[in-house]
Amino acid sequence: AGAAGLTAGHRLQRAGITVQIFDARPMIGGRIAELTGFADVPLDIGAEWIHGPKNLLDRIADQRDMNVQTINYRPQTYQSWNGSKLRKHRAADFDEAEHKFHHITWHRFFADYIARDLNIQLNAQIRAIDRDRQGVSVTLADGRRFDGDRVLVTVPLSVLQRGIITFPTALP
Repeated sequence: AGAAGLTAGHRLQRAGITVQIFDARPMIGGRIAELTGFADVPLDIGAEWIHGPKNLLDRIADQRDMNVQTINYRPQTYQSWNGSKLRKHRAADFDEAEHKFHHITWHRFFADYIARDLNIQLNAQIRAIDRDRQGVSVTLADGRRFDGDRVLVTVPLSVLQRGIITFPTALP
């Protein structure tokens, strides 16, 4: 249950749809994590910057007045890795300033504002997703099966490439 899955589940639930989220790991967040005890404040591990307009957090959470403080950040240059070479970019090439959380991390934002009311099963490794005329079924590694009308899959591409989740009936 990373940023995409948690946000999708949150938005669907706010639209009145019953949602069940499965996460193979023992904690939510996907590639977002929080390190505590290393410094006086919690530190982001993984995602750290907010790229986009200042109201992006309100739009993600579909709420207003969350009292989440951010600080503006406008670096002179950015660096990116294209797989073989480190490239430097001028900040002027980007339209919007970046923002960073102040006194909160991405992980805490998702835990407090996105995931808190979601039905999430941790340590729930999906092994198969099948479909028929009645809907879809999700089978976990421990053999449990869950049925539903639809399924939204937000796993890393590598999980699909390695065949960790099978799809007995071909996808449409």
